[in-house]
Amino acid sequence: MKNHSTRVAVFTVLAIVALFFASIWIIDSLKSEERQPIGVSIIATDFLGYDFARAVADGQAKISIIVKPDDELRVFEPSNQDKNLMKDATLLIYTGSEFDNWVSDFTKESKPSQDNILNMSDYISDSLNENVKLDVRESVWTNLSIAKQIVSAIAEKLSRLYPERTTFFREKADLYNWQIEVINKQLKEYPEATNIFTEKPHISNKDFEAGKTYVDILRENLLSKQNNVNTGTE
Repeated sequence: MKNHSTRVAVFTVLAIVALFFASIWIIDSLKSEERQPIGVSIIATDFLGYDFARAVADGQAKISIIVKPDDELRVFEPSNQDKNLMKDATLLIYTGSEFDNWVSDFTKESKPSQDNILNMSDYISDSLNENVKLDVRESVWTNLSIAKQIVSAIAEKLSRLYPERTTFFREKADLYNWQIEVINKQLKEYPEATNIFTEKPHISNKDFEAGKTYVDILRENLLSKQNNVNTGTE
């Protein structure tokens, strides 16, 4: 009788252990499936759109940039290959306003769904004069909250296109926005450095090819500014 009870107890423990590991396997399988690429093609006209999309998609999409940092966005003329990339894109992210008019010409011709395009200039405004056109390329550096809005907007666009990945995209956007906010708080806690981003910093093709992100550049400029203030060079 005692041996029978012992065997039952052992089998019960083994069953619980097996169930535990099976649960872990199932959860891990679901997470692994969630991490699998879903065939998304994102085309960004410049570094900012490329970087924000890279942070949100985080391996879930093929992301391409049309105009690299050393090239001038305003005077760029897309090739037929560029136009085909934009046409086939799941999501096209562009600066907007007069800074890449060639994209506006393209959208007028191809008439893509609003779900498949994101104009970053839609997320900036001049509270004093709504008729003033602001350069989003400048604004995301001088007002970090604008960058956060665009990151969240990309997550929402992708979530509408792939609702089964909504949690993934929103979590990635929240993570990147948290990194931006950390720097934003540092700026507020360090009054001497509040004028650090009064203009767009120079970003080179070398920075881009090295994989530097918007957050990396923010951090580098903040540290440089702090060092200058501490050493009395500013």
